[in-house]
Amino acid sequence: MQLLLTLLLSAVVNGAAIQKRDPPVGGDVVAAQVQALAESMRTATPKKAMKVEEITPRFAGAKRLRLQYGPYKLKAANSTTRVGNGMSMDKGGTGYQYLVADDYPRDVTVLETETMILDEKFQRADTKDGIYNHHNVFMDFTSAPVAAFGCEDLGKAATIPISVLSGGATEVAGMTFAAAKNEIKSGYYLTKDRHVLNMMDVVNYNNVERTVYISAEIEFLPGKVPGYLDARQQLVDPGLCSGESGTGIHPPHGVTKFSVNSTGIVVAHDGYIVNMRGHLHDGGVNIVFKVNNKEICNSVATYGGPGHTSHTSDGKVWETIATTTLCDTPLKVTKGDKIYMEAHYDLEQHPSREQGGHGGMKMGAMKTVLDGDDGAEQMALIVTHFAYAK
Repeated sequence: MQLLLTLLLSAVVNGAAIQKRDPPVGGDVVAAQVQALAESMRTATPKKAMKVEEITPRFAGAKRLRLQYGPYKLKAANSTTRVGNGMSMDKGGTGYQYLVADDYPRDVTVLETETMILDEKFQRADTKDGIYNHHNVFMDFTSAPVAAFGCEDLGKAATIPISVLSGGATEVAGMTFAAAKNEIKSGYYLTKDRHVLNMMDVVNYNNVERTVYISAEIEFLPGKVPGYLDARQQLVDPGLCSGESGTGIHPPHGVTKFSVNSTGIVVAHDGYIVNMRGHLHDGGVNIVFKVNNKEICNSVATYGGPGHTSHTSDGKVWETIATTTLCDTPLKVTKGDKIYMEAHYDLEQHPSREQGGHGGMKMGAMKTVLDGDDGAEQMALIVTHFAYAK
C-alpha cells in the first residue's frame, strides 16, 4: 500500500499524467496500480465533516460552503511512534487519508476551492507555532483528466484516474477553475457518483503532540452548466520530458544557487490556461513560464509575514514562503505550442527547511540548512488550471 500511495502522490504532483518512458515502472504499470488503489478507496468508509456552513461566494450566482474535518493528532517531533493512517513525505510528518461523505457537494460545477490546516483554536496553523503543512489535498477518483501537456518526442501520456480538486500547503493559495474576470466560462464538473479522497501530510516541530483540523471551502454552480468548458488542474514539471523532476530536488552539497529548466514540453490539447502560479519550497526565488518563447508569467515567491516567520536556534529570522505570484489572465493555447519553464533557487538568501522528526528541528531550537541530506526536498512546478476546448 505504501508503494501505491507513493506512486499516487507522484502522479498527483505530476498533473496526473505519466509519459511512457523509462525508468522501469512505466506509465501503464503506474496507471494500473493507481487504478487498483482507486477501486479499493471507493469502498472505504467516508468521513463526515464536523461542521458545514454556507459563506459568501466570490462569483455571482454561486454558492460557497465551508466544511471542517478532524480532529487529527500530530506526533511530537521527538517521537518515533507512528501516528495517522496515511503516508508522509517528510520523515517527521504525520499523514491521514479519508474519503469525504455525502455532505461534500456532488453534481456541481466547481468554480473555486480553498483548504487549510487549523490549530486547536481553529486558527490557521503555521510555522510560528511549529506546524508545517507539507500538503493537504482533495482528489477526485471519478475520471481521468486529459493530459494538457506532453513531450515533443514521446507517445501519448498514460492518464491516471485522479484529478486534484482542492489543495493547500504552507503558502497561501486556492484553486480557481473559473476566469477571474469571466473572460471565459469554465469550471470543474464534479459528478453525481464522485469519489473524493482527502490526503494530508503535516509536520509538527514541537516536542509535544498537537491536534489540527482541516477547513475546506468549495464554491460552485448547481449541475453541469451548459456552455462551460471543463477545467482541471494540470501541473508542469520541468522533468516531464527530460532531466530532473521538479517534485523532489536535492542540490549537491555546497551548491546554494542553481536553476532547473524544462526541455521538450508541448501543449497536448487545444484550450486555455485559465491561470497559473509557481509552486516552490523554501529556497525558491521564482519560476518563469514561456509559451513559444514568449514570457507569459514570472511567479515570484514572497517570504515571511504573519504566520510565515519564526526563529532559528541561533536567533536568526526564519521565513517560509507565504505565497507566489498568480498570473490570472486566461491564455489561449493550441496543441503543439512549445512550453518552457525555468525555476531559480538561492539557498543562501532563503535557507532550506530541515526535515522534521526524531532528532530534527524542534520549537525553541529551530535550525535551517543550506543543502545536503538533512534538507527537505526542493520543488519547482507550475500549477495551471486548464480549460479544454470543445
